[in-house]
Parts: sequence; structure tokens; C-alpha cells
Amino acid sequence: MNIFRNAIIVLSLLLLTADGSFAQNRRGKGGRPPAPVMVSTVDLVQDSVRASFTGTLQPTFKALLSSDVAGRLIRLTKRAGDRVRKGEVLAILKNSTLEQDLAVMQAKVRQTEAQLALSVQQQKRIVTLYKKKLASAQRFEDGEANLGVARARLEGDQVQADRLQDQLNRMVIRSPMWGQVISSKGQIGQWITPNQTLFEIYNYSRLELLVGVPGRYLRTIRSRGSVQVNIPEAKRTLRGRIAGVIRHVDPATGNFHIRIVIRNPRNLPLSGLLAKVNLPLARASRRLTVPRDAIVRRGKRTHVVLVVRGKARIVPVKVLGNLGGSVIVQGKGLRAKAKVVVRGNERLFPGMPVRIAGSIPEKAKRKL
Repeated sequence: MNIFRNAIIVLSLLLLTADGSFAQNRRGKGGRPPAPVMVSTVDLVQDSVRASFTGTLQPTFKALLSSDVAGRLIRLTKRAGDRVRKGEVLAILKNSTLEQDLAVMQAKVRQTEAQLALSVQQQKRIVTLYKKKLASAQRFEDGEANLGVARARLEGDQVQADRLQDQLNRMVIRSPMWGQVISSKGQIGQWITPNQTLFEIYNYSRLELLVGVPGRYLRTIRSRGSVQVNIPEAKRTLRGRIAGVIRHVDPATGNFHIRIVIRNPRNLPLSGLLAKVNLPLARASRRLTVPRDAIVRRGKRTHVVLVVRGKARIVPVKVLGNLGGSVIVQGKGLRAKAKVVVRGNERLFPGMPVRIAGSIPEKAKRKL
């Protein structure tokens, strides 16, 4: 009986020892289980360092319309929010004084034309007599001079009449382009003074983004090339191009400005929205990138966590810039295709056992 009891005790101890060894092997050194993590890879890309800048979208083509001549607003065909075509009438003004002045001048022109016609007939008779030597040379020369004066008087009167007619024509306000009326400030019956803004019209087919860039990038920023413009509020990304670099640094902000032109063929309502753009700051070169979520910040220090032989390895890095959904990094011991932790990295310390629970797909890496 004692032998049987002792055998049971020994067997129980062996089972406990075996189970303890299995649990220790599964949990790892110190009895702590491996931490589950999601990983991605360190990529080697051919691109340039980028930085993110923000600006407000504005239409490239705008129009502020006013009348060059004072008059009373008698007709208003368009209001804020209306679509307009190029050449379409927006408003009509009336100036009775100008109309009366034009009528007087047109009558004067007709009178001057009649006087000129009479002078022409008289000079024809003088020429006929002069050729027959029945009129003196003095009379012929006086007739030519009078004819010249009559022609000059008619020309002057016609110029004044045309000027008045042009002023009246400009009291019909027309749209200079296709677009939308943003504001309409006139009211029927209101007396409009010269250069008083009546309409503001925007054309949304092309937008502009003006972003301020720190002066330290003035020598390295690219002055040409295509860029991606992200509009968070509209959840859209459009392609744009750098149209120009305004190489003047504002002393107050230390920034110079870059003008980016974006095509908007569908006339999407994007004007006035904030937009972000990642601008290349230097020529393209081979650089290492990691997803944004791979970056761990501890105060002023930045690092990533690599998975090496089932354990966490902390690698201090320096973030050089942005590249789409990834960041360009530089760090000693960082190599392409290495496994980098993107989920669960903040709780890891050097040498800690880890278990890869999954990987981030390539498509999903761009959205991190």
C-alpha cells in the first residue's frame, strides 16, 4: 500500500513539474506571456523628404464688378447664389442726365454734318470756277480751309457723342466669365456711385492654395511638380501642381509662400475650405519609411520597436519628413524589410517577448 501511495505522489510531482515547464515555456522568461502585437515592414522608397503645410482654397478666377458711371439701379437680374454665363446681363443702370447730354450731342453732330455737306458743295463749285480761271486762288484756298475746319468740327462732335454713348453702354453690367454670384449688394432704385462694387463672381473650375513655408526651406523647396492636396472636411484628395514660389520672406512670420493650382472640373464646392499638402523639400533619394503608428514618442525622444527573434528591440530614430501615410526615418540598425510594431508598441521595453498577432496590409498602411 505504501509503495502504491509513494508511486502516486511521484507521478503527481512529475505531472506538476511538466505542466510548470510547459507554462514557463509558453509564458517566457520571468513567467510573463509574450505581448501580442501588429507589425508592418520598414520600406525602402525612392522619394524626397516632405513636410505638411495648410492653407485655404480659393478660386483662381474672381471678378469684382462695378459701374464706371453713376446711375440709378433700375433692373437686377441676378442675386447671390445664381449661376451666370459669360456676357449675361446682371444689372442695368439709368442716368437721365447722360441720356439728355447724348441727345443734345447727337443733334449737334447732325447739324455739323449738314454744315459739312454744304461746305463740300460750295467747294466743288469753287473748284470748277478755279479750273476755268473764274475764281481766284485765294478763294480756292479759303474754301479748302473752311472745309477742313468743318470736318474737324464734325470729328470732335462725333467723339463726344461716342464718349457719352460708351458711358451709357457701360451702365449695363455683364458677367465677364462663367461662374456663380457670391454677393450682390445693389437694390432697385439705389443710386450707384462709380466703382461701387455690385457683384462678386467666382469661377470654381480651377482653385488655388497659398501656403506659408518657413524661410529655412527657401533654397531646398521644389519650384515645380505635382502634389496631392488633401481636403479633410470634404474627404477628398485632388491633384495639383506648384505654379510658383513667391521668393519673399515675410519678416513677421518668417514664411514665404507657394502657390498651388488645382483643377476642379466638376466645380465641387471647395472654396474656403482648409487643405493640406505634403511638399517635397529636396530631390528624390532612397529613404527608409515606416507607418505613422510605428513612431513612439517619449518626451523629446523618438523610437520604433522592431521584432527580432521574437523579442522587442528599441531603435531610436529621427523623423525626417512625411511621405503619404508613412514617415521618413533615420536610425542606426534600421533596415529595409524589418518587422516594425504598429499596434501595441507603446507598452514594450527592450528584450520583451512578443507574439505577432497580425500584419498591416499594404493598402491599409497608406491610411495609418
